[in-house]
Amino acid sequence: MKPYHYTASIDQRDSGSILGNLVEVVNALLKHKSHFVSFLLRDTLTTTTYFDDAVEKLAFTEIIAPVYYILGGIGPGEGAVITRNRKVAEDVWYIDMDQNRWFLVETNFDHWKPPPPHGNRRIPAINAMNKVGQANINNQTMFDVVSVRPVLNTYTVYTAIMSARYPSTYNTWSRVVDGIIDIGDGSSEDDTMTLGTLTNRLWQFVRRSVLSLIYQLF
Repeated sequence: MKPYHYTASIDQRDSGSILGNLVEVVNALLKHKSHFVSFLLRDTLTTTTYFDDAVEKLAFTEIIAPVYYILGGIGPGEGAVITRNRKVAEDVWYIDMDQNRWFLVETNFDHWKPPPPHGNRRIPAINAMNKVGQANINNQTMFDVVSVRPVLNTYTVYTAIMSARYPSTYNTWSRVVDGIIDIGDGSSEDDTMTLGTLTNRLWQFVRRSVLSLIYQLF
């Protein structure tokens, strides 16, 4: 976070195969042209002051792996999700009050594509945000939103809430979901688990764990 200017975080982008990602990472490292995902964020926080400058740097600097950079500023419209491939941003999605888009929800999948059945946290999160309403957003209601199942699930590692305008509100929680596997889409509490669903969820867990390890290392 850049207090009184902007907040920034990284979200895994579920893109490509594990093998393909590893090959691309090695190629990028050998060419010495790409930045590590987390190092670029650190460099941006260190060298830029304003929201627009941070967006430009994070959108157009070459990196070693696809990722989402999520930024929030202090002025009208200063909120963005940057969808990155290794070369450049594929999309920069902004808050837009003229379109009644007062919040953005990013859940590891490209926002312009339908969420996959095994990871549909987007709709429950959107419903929770709309239920709270813009006028009632604060630290507690935001925490409540990200604690709604399946937004909060067994893949959730931590929750961070931050505000560039009010830096003292920054807080982080480590999340544990009691080992429960949640396969629901938020529409029912009676979702049942089939062998195929369990296998798919286990594969997704392994895949995301490997990708998360790559991002943590680089």
